[in-house]
Amino acid sequence: MIKAINNFFEAIGVNLDRLNGGMIIMAVIILVVCLIATKLILKILDSFLDRSKIDETLHGFIHGITKYLLLFITILLVVQTLGINMTSFIAVLSVVGLAVSLAIQGALSNFAGGVVILVTKPFKVGDYVEVNGAAGVVQRISLIHTQILTAGGKLIFVPNSDVSESSIVNYTYGTEEDGNLSKIEIKVGASYDSPVNKVHEALEDACRSVPDILSEPEPFINISAYQDSNIEYVVRAWTRPESKTYWKAYYALMEELVPAFRRHGVEMSYEHLNVHIVHSEDK
Repeated sequence: MIKAINNFFEAIGVNLDRLNGGMIIMAVIILVVCLIATKLILKILDSFLDRSKIDETLHGFIHGITKYLLLFITILLVVQTLGINMTSFIAVLSVVGLAVSLAIQGALSNFAGGVVILVTKPFKVGDYVEVNGAAGVVQRISLIHTQILTAGGKLIFVPNSDVSESSIVNYTYGTEEDGNLSKIEIKVGASYDSPVNKVHEALEDACRSVPDILSEPEPFINISAYQDSNIEYVVRAWTRPESKTYWKAYYALMEELVPAFRRHGVEMSYEHLNVHIVHSEDK
């Protein structure tokens, strides 16, 4: 057993005969100092990124890559302090890295998915999206996960590989110059007996009654389908992309529809079936 251990250390370039207490203490000191320095550097980096004009979508990636680079440098410094042959150590590290990469193919797939997201930019931090069954505001795109904050305050971690392979619905409209906006879409049915212009007026009135719904761009209202029992109208309005603002505006608009229809004399119809009975005289 001892011989096997000695052979292993010899393979990675460690000479146990030269290893002493002073070298171990120095290696521990360097490790502690490097870890503290890494924490401070990352804190300074985050502060710099928050103040910079760098796209917020890149912040998580820059933080993650910097963190692992600093940890790698820390390992090299500790290894050098212990007197380990760097050439042998890197050779062994390459073999171990290959084995680990095969074992963590899922994590590497997520990393590749994150790169795809950053390159194609289907969304960015702050956008309201629906992806892989999760809907909410994108909080962070890290090396492995995309973090989405739902309306209920739940933070969902969606693997980047799933995000890059899924259909993505981005409800955010506009650019950074004109302000990112999120679209609310609601479909509502009105009776065939209600004039179309009256329905338009009622829906426009409902949109104006919600403070969080923007007047520019103005809400879009039109007929979307002729159903069996009613005419279906679609309302598309825009609000700010923050999750709380979006859902507040959404539910406020839902509540305003019925009062607006009543004010304008519009009947909100529903699915029903008219049965006509025809009586015939017996012959």
